[in-house]
Amino acid sequence: MADIDPDGPDMYFFPVQVECDFDSEPGKALTVLHHDSENRIQVKGYEGAGEYQILLKYDIGWAAAIKVVDLSAECKQYMKWECFAAVIHNPNNEEVLTTFWKNRTEGVANYFGGAEPGSGKCACGMTHSCVNETKRCNCDNNDYVWRFDDGFITHKSELPMHSFYAGDTGKLCFLIIYFSAA
Repeated sequence: MADIDPDGPDMYFFPVQVECDFDSEPGKALTVLHHDSENRIQVKGYEGAGEYQILLKYDIGWAAAIKVVDLSAECKQYMKWECFAAVIHNPNNEEVLTTFWKNRTEGVANYFGGAEPGSGKCACGMTHSCVNETKRCNCDNNDYVWRFDDGFITHKSELPMHSFYAGDTGKLCFLIIYFSAA
């Protein structure tokens, strides 16, 4: 753990405690920002689009987390959505999201980790490697098989993740989110 002052000698922020990771990526020192939703979260019984909601509460506070992102050379936040018969995109209109996240400005992000902003896809949709190549995400297969979509969000202008919303979880799903900056 280390204390950093996100705004230097200015007095808006007091020093905050963060985790330093020197081992995960050789040649890089990572600043790990923790939040209250890092453990695997069970999500079940929320049928309406975005009906399940979780607001991420960062240990150093929201404004300080944004400042750390702004001052970092690069950032990434991992997300994983494990699904069982639970879509990300509405099967009747793929432009409508059932499960999504909101970025630092609380705007709806139409993509998942590993994909490009604005693409409306998950990582597998970008590489045409989804279990069903006609779908944008593995979870959009909407079958009774455990599937997942995961990857890193790497665009600083979107980070940190503000909140996560899910629907179509009448069965069982799990959510995992963690964050680091370099």
